[in-house]
Amino acid sequence: MFATFRNGAPPSLGAHQAPLVKPKRAQVSRACEACRAARTKCDQGRPCQPCQKYGKACVVTARKPRSAQKAKPPSASPPTSRSTTIVSTSNSSEQLSPEYAARAIASQPELKVAVDGQLCGSLSLEFFIHRLSQHLNRDTRLPPPPISLLDPHDPMNSTDGTSSTKAQQDRFLDLFWPTYHVSFPALDEASFRSLYTSLWHDSETRRADPLVDVVTALTIQYAYSYLGLGSPRPSTQPDAEVCTAGSAFYHRCQTALQRDMEMPSMKSVQCMFYSAVYLSFARCYNAAHTTIKTAGQLLCDIAVRNVQDAEVAYRLQACIRIQDIRLSMRLGRPLAPSTLALPCLTEDPRPPSSEADWTLYYKSLLALSETASTVYTTLADLLTTNAALYHDSTTRNHLATLLTPHLAPLQTAWPKSVPLILHVPRATPSAPFTTSLTPLDLSSSVPIWLMRQRLALEAHYHALCLSPLRTLISYTPTPSTPSMAAESLCDASVAHAVALTHLIHQGMIHTDIFTGCYQAFEWQMDAVYAMAAFASAYPLCPSALRAREGLRLAGEMFVRYGAGNGAAKRMGKLTEDLERQVGDIVDGFTAGMQITPPQSERSGVADTPWDGSVLSQGSPWATGSTPVDPELLSSWAEEFELAAVGV
Repeated sequence: MFATFRNGAPPSLGAHQAPLVKPKRAQVSRACEACRAARTKCDQGRPCQPCQKYGKACVVTARKPRSAQKAKPPSASPPTSRSTTIVSTSNSSEQLSPEYAARAIASQPELKVAVDGQLCGSLSLEFFIHRLSQHLNRDTRLPPPPISLLDPHDPMNSTDGTSSTKAQQDRFLDLFWPTYHVSFPALDEASFRSLYTSLWHDSETRRADPLVDVVTALTIQYAYSYLGLGSPRPSTQPDAEVCTAGSAFYHRCQTALQRDMEMPSMKSVQCMFYSAVYLSFARCYNAAHTTIKTAGQLLCDIAVRNVQDAEVAYRLQACIRIQDIRLSMRLGRPLAPSTLALPCLTEDPRPPSSEADWTLYYKSLLALSETASTVYTTLADLLTTNAALYHDSTTRNHLATLLTPHLAPLQTAWPKSVPLILHVPRATPSAPFTTSLTPLDLSSSVPIWLMRQRLALEAHYHALCLSPLRTLISYTPTPSTPSMAAESLCDASVAHAVALTHLIHQGMIHTDIFTGCYQAFEWQMDAVYAMAAFASAYPLCPSALRAREGLRLAGEMFVRYGAGNGAAKRMGKLTEDLERQVGDIVDGFTAGMQITPPQSERSGVADTPWDGSVLSQGSPWATGSTPVDPELLSSWAEEFELAAVGV
């Protein structure tokens, strides 16, 4: 009944008994990494049949002796003022064995960078900036987020800032419809206006409502960003953060949301979506990502009662998915599969013939975002099995070769699917979503919301095209073995960065569409790091000249953002320093060489067509900016004191 355990050694074998010898295990060939991960039978072929069937990279890692498996201490990183470290769970300094170096990518864990205790993936902007900082031996990090925004007890976030008049709030809410709503129609306009009016019934102050509060916070945040650009009004705080404007309304919304979490409604999800947008524009990306994930989960558990709710739920689902993709790619984190992300709705409840033209934008942006997420996921999978991407040209080129076929849908399918009405007109005939730097024709008499949608969609396209491709930029000396596939993708990345910079520059010079737009500020930051990295890594490449010109234009844009925006002032100074340091690198290469310099380093750069490949990649979030009379906005600001909204 009970097991009996015998203590001591087993009885000795008699002389007449032969010792028991365990038979030797039959030796089997080592399976490739893909078959081992999928637990499928591998064969002797290289590539094996399963990898050929499913289009995977057939990788076989050489066995390492036990003595080589001991952990080595990580190499020290250049000191910076804020803690940044590379994190890896195994030895990343192991080199490929000569037997497999020409054909395989060794199995290694994905690298991540820890910034102030937060892990960011190898596809994140933080990881890219960390590599650039090491290469240039300087601090190039992003401006830190205003953490005080998240503290409800901070005096800046006091509810005293919500005591504004109806006329003041009416003027701020008027900014919502031609900006955020035409980009992300996550609510029903008629229902919202009716709700807003009811909150002022027989009252001098508006009753609290979470949805109205968070929308008000968004519009105040945008309005003061616009004022900071359009008005030279000096700020009492040199490094003031206008992105925290409206924080009192934001926190009143969060207080109400906490009471609704046990029985959430469609309205609760709408509040969480706009809260995530508000936080992301304040550069609180981690908080925004957590909020949008929660909104997506709640939406799947809410019952749709009627056709009107179904229409709003469909649009809200698309908006959440776009924002989720944008923030996941921004932070280098895994993406949820599109078929499982929000399964509550699968198709638009309205027939196509009844939709308004302004709804085409978010649907095209959703398709763009899904296409970008496919490339992002593919590249992330490839990076999990890389050995020395930034130290071995064969590995890097092989990775680029595997990635290139997955870019085909971005180069052909998505651009062709975009309706003609969303194409940005140009001064001379050119392909849509081109990187040729053809001047834009912004003089057409189309509604301002349509022009905003056109520019925002193309800006999204360029921004997320450069995001994954910049990963292949390497700072190691040019290898003896050509890596044409990798260099081609790096060239395409900087082409999109330069095109994005020129798009923002023309949009701000000739229109007010990007004026005060936080998303445009984020796009420009991404482009600056890509251009600086490329120009410093490939200083003698012809595209480096365009990158340096793009840095100069970006510096001008940050100056325009600088009034009352501490983050823009910091980025403007950093861009100026990067442009100067890149110039020093070029001078170092050309010193002592008999090279005849061009007449002008920057002459003709903006007019010379670019012949790089057109890569269409999705970007998940757009917000426009409305062309409002600066004098009118200034009068609003005089009525509505900055102290009342947390600035």
